[in-house]
Amino acid sequence: MHSRIFKLTTNPDQEPDFTIFDVPEWFTSEIADCTDESDLEKDRVFLDGLFDDNPHMTLVENRTDDGRVYYEWHILDVEKAQQAYFRERFNAFKEQAENISLADFSNGDRITYLLRRSILDCFDVYISIDNDLMPLDDFMRGLARYDAVLYVVASLDYHY
Repeated sequence: MHSRIFKLTTNPDQEPDFTIFDVPEWFTSEIADCTDESDLEKDRVFLDGLFDDNPHMTLVENRTDDGRVYYEWHILDVEKAQQAYFRERFNAFKEQAENISLADFSNGDRITYLLRRSILDCFDVYISIDNDLMPLDDFMRGLARYDAVLYVVASLDYHY
């Protein structure tokens, strides 16, 4: 399966010098089979999925003077954006937790999987910001640290 890594900055004019060589070794040894160059404009579909059911964030397409596309990621309300992002998985987790048997709980495998997957999806979109690479879930939980407007300036493809 394929997903994307998006490079975010606080400056839309920053050169998107983001290549497969910028991906840390831990990512290619623990998460991805391989990484590859990608086209930000074509990767819009991955970004749109993040904003579909979240009215507390918006995405606006723009171009630099030299014609390079970038996206403005507006965070309108941090707490509401976080809750909208996690709501569906939280509700699914609560429902699944109600159906866990004592045997499942005692064994631990299923409950460990459910807990990990509901808290942190390691095989989803990743965000690279301030020289740090993190799963989208971690980025969303730490949203309050960032400016109200961020700029998506580059993307990479990865296979897992």
